[in-house]
Amino acid sequence: MFVAATSDQIQLSFQPTSDNGGSAVTEYNLYAAVATLDGAAVETYIEVNSCGGLLMACTLVRTTETSQTFTTGVTYRFRFSATNVIGEGELSNSVTVSLAAPAVQPAKPVLDRATTITATTVYKSTKTSLYLTWAAVTPLDALEVDGYKLYMTKQGTGAAVCVYDGSRNNQKLFYNVTGLETGKRYSFYVVSVNANGVSAPSDELVVIICLPPTGFPKPKYLSSTKTSMTLGWEAPSDSGGCPLLTYTLYINDGLGGASFTSIDSTALQDKPYLTQHTVTQPAGGGALVTGQAYRFKLRATNEVGHVESTNFAEFVVASVPLAPPTPPSQNFAYTDRDRIRIEYAALTSSPAVSSALATDGGSAVLSYDLWRDDGLGGDFSTLYSQASSQSILALTFTDFNVQEGVTYRYKYRARNINGWGAFSGVAYLFAAAKPDQPAAPTLLSVTDDSIGLQLHAPTATGGADILGVNGYELLMDDGTLNSASTKVNSYSGSLSSLTHTLQRTTDSMTAGRIYSITFRAQNAVGWSPASAVLRVGLGAEPPAITSLQANLAGCGPTFVALSWSAVVAALQLPVLGYVVQMIDPVTDEWIDVYDASNDPDALSYTHFGVITGESYVFRVFAVNFNGRST
Repeated sequence: MFVAATSDQIQLSFQPTSDNGGSAVTEYNLYAAVATLDGAAVETYIEVNSCGGLLMACTLVRTTETSQTFTTGVTYRFRFSATNVIGEGELSNSVTVSLAAPAVQPAKPVLDRATTITATTVYKSTKTSLYLTWAAVTPLDALEVDGYKLYMTKQGTGAAVCVYDGSRNNQKLFYNVTGLETGKRYSFYVVSVNANGVSAPSDELVVIICLPPTGFPKPKYLSSTKTSMTLGWEAPSDSGGCPLLTYTLYINDGLGGASFTSIDSTALQDKPYLTQHTVTQPAGGGALVTGQAYRFKLRATNEVGHVESTNFAEFVVASVPLAPPTPPSQNFAYTDRDRIRIEYAALTSSPAVSSALATDGGSAVLSYDLWRDDGLGGDFSTLYSQASSQSILALTFTDFNVQEGVTYRYKYRARNINGWGAFSGVAYLFAAAKPDQPAAPTLLSVTDDSIGLQLHAPTATGGADILGVNGYELLMDDGTLNSASTKVNSYSGSLSSLTHTLQRTTDSMTAGRIYSITFRAQNAVGWSPASAVLRVGLGAEPPAITSLQANLAGCGPTFVALSWSAVVAALQLPVLGYVVQMIDPVTDEWIDVYDASNDPDALSYTHFGVITGESYVFRVFAVNFNGRST
């Protein structure tokens, strides 16, 4: 049998014959012949001189053998026989051996598997199969390579199994191993085969059955401050069949650059359980620049490869806006019974103010969001929100969906590129108009030194209460022609003050002058229209007329003649005329029968239409600017 061969020698070994013919074997003889193709031609066997006797092994050396010429690279067939005292027995079956070096050891197999999955590249290995290739070996001593064998060992079994036998196909240099278990490890080696047998095994290729991860979305924004950015991410949708090992985070220069640099590797390395990370420094150290937009992307890696996020994510280093420092306010100039005008202050931003004082979070405000309740203390809901595309940010809003006298709660907030900030404090605003016009003041009394007034509250307050302090105002001119009215300072204006007495000294009045007096009310929206004017002269009423008498010489059957003396007392307000009254005999009530209120010289009156024998009662009043005497 064949043991080994080189370019210069062949080693053979023999088994003793199983039948010595009844007599001990005296020697063994070895014969050699040049092998023909499949024994098609006659092969001539010649005894080999260097091998014989009773030795059960033989080494044939090309350079010393004399029985025939042995040539490197030629294939020979060997047979042997046994001889006893009777003679030589039949030749054995042949063994074929080439005088050549052993089969060449191949290089380690190569795996056709992705290290990163792309949309355009197709790889032949899967989660349950491996596509292996190997390089053809170069034969030695012109002895052709017949083919190759591929062996596999599953981790933990220790047993190598031939999964491909290509001993007679030296053109096939690949094999797709199927039916493998995802996530398990396997080792593979290959041998080459020639006429003398198989080569030494190649180095082992040890692999795990999985693919690079796939389906990795870009990072997402979680939160930020003016100096940091917290990113979040989801693990790849497909790990590839084996566990993730690590994440790698990349950042650009914050100026729109297309190049990315790995950062914070120590914090992320070998921590596949992470789902978020806070970045405080750009590549190269230093600090993130407030208001600057940085781009981020991630890489997820397992044992066989990696996947990068589908795209970069761009975030601005800024916090969300701060809560507005003041609540919304109400502009009463544009508020009425059916509307409320709301105003709110813009947040400050850098570089208009220092970054430390900016309330926009370090990034420009994109919109404001106004919220209101239902006027009954219920939940808030969005009343008005600006689109981020609006270039001009409105800071006022008129709410028409309101009811007069109902108080509503309002609050607002601001949004920058990173999201909505906290709400402002709550404002309590209401729909209301100015109070209605009050009635004109009523004169209660007048003397040379004072004027007593009755004031009248408006019948409707406009949906808002009259202010508790300075809710009313009394106005008066200075008693001269076309003079302006000013506030009467002696009047308190409180809700309980609906009477007031003007004093000549306190209110700087002049006896005998005619004063124009008005009154108005105020709520939160503003002042009502002033009342109609009450004109009052500062002076006592004329004294009662006591000189009325009948002029009998002027009386007749159907008429009565009356006369009286002019008022001669010194008065601040002059007598303007006189009025005569009579008791109506039918109604028994006083009626005016003669009005000479604008004729101070009218000192007599004749009343016609009386009935002879009937009694009649008359009286006369002196009239000044304020009215009649007693």
